[in-house]
Amino acid sequence: MSPDPLEKQGYEVGLDETAIKWVQVGPLFARYSVPLRGAFDRTWIDCYRRASSESAEFSRFQLDVDRRTVTFSCRADDGPAKIQAALKRLQMLVTFVNQRARSSAPVSHVASS
Repeated sequence: MSPDPLEKQGYEVGLDETAIKWVQVGPLFARYSVPLRGAFDRTWIDCYRRASSESAEFSRFQLDVDRRTVTFSCRADDGPAKIQAALKRLQMLVTFVNQRARSSAPVSHVASS
């Protein structure tokens, strides 16, 4: 009998762009809140925090684990193109974190049939 195959934890966290919320923060800024969909764990959270702290490009995106959201601020007068650019950058961050977490996750045994 062969040993059980090994499989790494998969991560498919994504953004729920249909549920974005925003609030005015003073006269100059707005804060956007983007819900996350998909399962994540401590490994994913650690990878997210490392990635966002290591890169100035990603440091504006704050993860709220309890609410399962990422928040970021923009100028209140930023138009749709700038908001879309920020969302695209956030999507890049989440994709990167999924990949990094997958390669960092412990290997688990999967029973063979």
